[in-house]
Amino acid sequence: MIAKCGDIKVRHWAHRRTSDCDHWWEPETAWHRDWKSRFPEHWQEIIQTAEDGEKHVADVKTESGLVIEFQHSSIDPKERVSRELFHGNMVWVVHAWRVKDAPQFQASLGEPIMTLPNFPTCPGRPSKSALLRDWGNSRVPVYFDFGDNFPLWRLNSLIQNERAYLSPVSRSAFVDVHMQGLPFEAMCTDAILGADAELMRFAARFGRPNGFHRYLARIERNRRRL
Repeated sequence: MIAKCGDIKVRHWAHRRTSDCDHWWEPETAWHRDWKSRFPEHWQEIIQTAEDGEKHVADVKTESGLVIEFQHSSIDPKERVSRELFHGNMVWVVHAWRVKDAPQFQASLGEPIMTLPNFPTCPGRPSKSALLRDWGNSRVPVYFDFGDNFPLWRLNSLIQNERAYLSPVSRSAFVDVHMQGLPFEAMCTDAILGADAELMRFAARFGRPNGFHRYLARIERNRRRL
C-alpha cells in the first residue's frame, strides 16, 4: 500500500502504481502528526503543482505561502535540494532523535551574540555535529527538534560554506509567528547576515583569535560597554 494524491482529496492509501504523484512521500510518524496538528487542518497536506505538472504534497502550507516540511528520517542531499527548489518559500523542522544528535550539537555551539532583541544566536561548528554537516548547506532555515523539553534550534544557512549560526526558538513562538504570517524568517536571516558582516569586519581589522567563540565573546563585551 502507498500514499495516493489528487488535486482535491488529501493523501490516502491505494495500491502502488507507476503514476504515483509524490515520490518524496514517506510514512508518517506520531511526531509528524503531532506537529501538523498544531496548524489548521486546511493548511495540511497541500498539493503543490509546478508549471511542468510535477506534483508534491506539502506537510503544511500557511496562508502567507510558507511551506513547512517535517523530516523525521535521514534524507539524501540531492532530494533535499530538489525539495527546496520545488517549494521555494519553505522551512524544515528536523527530528533530532538520534542518541548522538544532542551531545554533538551542544558541543558545536560557541558563545552567544545578540542579533535581535531577546534572540541570542550562537555560532556553530559543523565539524563537531553531524546535524550541522547534514543540514548546513540547506538553502532555507532548518529547525532542529530535540524533544518537548527543549526549544527548537533555528539553523541559518551556512555563510560561505563555513559559518553556521543557530538560535533557540520556543515551539509556541514558532507556531505563533507562522500562524500570524509574520516575516519572522526574513527578519532573522537579515539580522544574522548583518551580524556576520560586522564580525568579519572586526576580524579583518584586529585578527582572528585562536578560538572563534572567544572572538565572539569579545565582540559582545564591547557591545555591552556602549
